[in-house]
Amino acid sequence: MIDVIQNGNNPTYNAFDVKYISFTLFLIITSTVMTGCFGNDSMDWPDRVDSECEFEFENLSCDIFTEELENPIWGLNSPNNQGYWMIDQSGIIIQFNESKNSTILDISDIISRCHFEQGLLGFEFAEDFSTNGMVLLSYIENSQCDGDNKGNLILSYAFFDGEKIDTDSVTELTFVNQPYRNHNGGHLVSLGNGSYLWGIGDGGSHKDPHKNGQDVENVLGSIQLFSFNNGTLIEVDDDETPYLKTMHHGLRNPWRFDVNTSGDLWIADVGQNCWEEINLVNLYNDSNFGWSEKEGYNTFSDSSCETSNEESENYTDPIHVYSHTDGNCSVTGGFWIDTQPHQLANSYIFGDFCTGSIWVLKNQGDAWESNFLYTTGTMIASFAKGPSEEILILTWGGTVYSLSEK
Repeated sequence: MIDVIQNGNNPTYNAFDVKYISFTLFLIITSTVMTGCFGNDSMDWPDRVDSECEFEFENLSCDIFTEELENPIWGLNSPNNQGYWMIDQSGIIIQFNESKNSTILDISDIISRCHFEQGLLGFEFAEDFSTNGMVLLSYIENSQCDGDNKGNLILSYAFFDGEKIDTDSVTELTFVNQPYRNHNGGHLVSLGNGSYLWGIGDGGSHKDPHKNGQDVENVLGSIQLFSFNNGTLIEVDDDETPYLKTMHHGLRNPWRFDVNTSGDLWIADVGQNCWEEINLVNLYNDSNFGWSEKEGYNTFSDSSCETSNEESENYTDPIHVYSHTDGNCSVTGGFWIDTQPHQLANSYIFGDFCTGSIWVLKNQGDAWESNFLYTTGTMIASFAKGPSEEILILTWGGTVYSLSEK
């Protein structure tokens, strides 16, 4: 199937209270319905649950950052002291300032929410935002919810006038046809100099039925590189998709990825039946991560979860995997922590959507080791760096927590 292109260590729990035991039992029951968590185009999603933030790790404190959003999924400091911007999957952007918080964008009428994985999925500030107020947006376009999916993944731009983003200025740049409603990806990351990364899932459904992950003739299941300047996509040297260049493919649903200061790309790729994985590669070295031939280190199987640490000859292996045990179901990245908080510096933070468990990966000589931090008791939708570089935990229940040094 060719997509049409035009201009997403098991924890050891220290203590349990009654609320957490009930929550865990709920997750174990629902995880049998949610095989691979976001695997099925029709599935029962868990209720939204939030909990108290009682983080206990060295000198870190946990506070509520905001409860103003329905499903917050990403946040960025804006250039030129325009406040901290956070997007909600329902189609809004809230600007947080010292004086007041305000909704500066609402495109809920042009996006699809037929499925929990649809909606407003990503945003970035254009390189020339300081001069023209341009913002890049990534979302699933509005469509009918009955029948086959008709909502494409859209890359667009719009203008911020200093107070709001004019909805009439939203202009489509390109789109990717999505055969199903789930596994859309949609994350955007700026590389500077007018270059950006755009994550795209494998097209959805279950078990990659069209084998998009290993089809190099389409962009599904990949991370794309594109250049954008003053409202225009700049053509790259790629005959199949003239405005997009596939940097990495063989991914299932790269919901979150991050580039550190050394040019390393961290990708948290959501698994299917057995394994969640973290990948680390050089940004500009093309990689094939193997989906749907592989899941984690193993040959993909719909019937077993064999364990193997054999390196693949044809694929790039992850640097870390964890299994669907103890209620785990779906990896949530995650970003590279440079300096703050100091006790977590030089590590990669990630969590699991269903259990709310959080880990960090640290380099220990020749290997990356996973250190368990905490189980939040809520479902983690995303992580982000806050206004003061603190760690923000964005939850499916709607609350955003901040982790900072005491």
